[in-house]
Amino acid sequence: MKKTLLLLIALLLSVTSMEAVDNLPQFAIRLGDLQRAGLVAYLGKHQTFEITLTREKSAEFTAFTKTNLKKQIVISLNGKSIASPVVMEPITGETMSFPAEKDLKIYCDLLDQIASFKGAPAP
Repeated sequence: MKKTLLLLIALLLSVTSMEAVDNLPQFAIRLGDLQRAGLVAYLGKHQTFEITLTREKSAEFTAFTKTNLKKQIVISLNGKSIASPVVMEPITGETMSFPAEKDLKIYCDLLDQIASFKGAPAP
């Protein structure tokens, strides 16, 4: 009985948190908004996924974070959520880093999409 109740509570919490993510402010980055992207290993072990935005997209992100202070946001790249931080102060600069160990496959798939996009001939 106790186990069933705990499972039910865990399920309700996960459904609630999934619904809550849909209501968070979203910042969408498209492949064309990137100058550079890659996996970087620090000290040979901690991998991070780093992206460098265009100057225009970086300014847009700074303005977005200024209007969403003290709120949790969702950052997505090519439709895939890559982070949901709480914004404590405006975020400036063109380069962002995300810990990659836990979601390494997601980042590798995104890098494949970026490589395919960058290699495509211009329309």
